[in-house]
Amino acid sequence: MSGIVLRFALWAAVGLIFTVGFFASVGSALWIVAVVLAAALIGLGVRSVRYGFFGFVAGTGLALIAVGIAGETGVAVCFLGAFVILGSITGFIAFGPRTSHAEPPLPPAPGEE
Repeated sequence: MSGIVLRFALWAAVGLIFTVGFFASVGSALWIVAVVLAAALIGLGVRSVRYGFFGFVAGTGLALIAVGIAGETGVAVCFLGAFVILGSITGFIAFGPRTSHAEPPLPPAPGEE
C-alpha cells in the first residue's frame, strides 16, 4: 500500500510544482522542473493515468491552499484547494489502481466452434 501512496505523492509533487509555476516569478523554470520530474516518473514506469491525473490534481489543490494562505484571497482559495484535493482523492479511491482477479474465458467446447 505504501507504493501506491508514494506514486500518488510523486505525481502530486509534479502538480504542485507545475501550478506554483503559474504564480511564482520564476514560473517557466518551475515548469521545466515539473516536466523533468514527470519524465522521470514515466521513465520509471509510474505512468498510469490514475496515478498521474488524480495525483496531479491533488498537487494543484495543495498549490491553491498555499496561494490562499500566502495571498490576500485567504479562505475562499483554501476552501477551493481543499475541495480539489478531496475530489482527487475520492476519484482515486473510486477509479484507482485495481488488480483483476477475473477468470480467463474458457475455450470453446469441442463442436461449438
